[in-house]
Amino acid sequence: MNATMVSLDDYRAQLVQQMQACGLPRTVWESLMEYILQGHPVGEFLGAVLSNDLMKAAQKADALNLPRLPDYVSFLIGAAPVGSFGSPAAFAEWRRTGGVIGRQQAREANNSRSGE
Repeated sequence: MNATMVSLDDYRAQLVQQMQACGLPRTVWESLMEYILQGHPVGEFLGAVLSNDLMKAAQKADALNLPRLPDYVSFLIGAAPVGSFGSPAAFAEWRRTGGVIGRQQAREANNSRSGE
């Protein structure tokens, strides 16, 4: 999915649909959505999942999330933007750059400067 090709509302709806299809608990939808869209902080469990730290993710998971670790992997691979997960560096960079919205705003600013 590419957020630049659809409206923000449509992209949100697509993400929710994918979270639901992958079986992610509703309790993480908002946090994961805000992380993807704006690089907002997440809890230790989601941070470990997004950083690709299996050991920490398993340690921080509650009884609801531990058996769903494969569902998180399915969601990330199938629906999360490239660069938003996979390593501690990718996780930190995604947060630093403000997620999909921050990156889109930076591209637009660069395009307007190069067009001057």
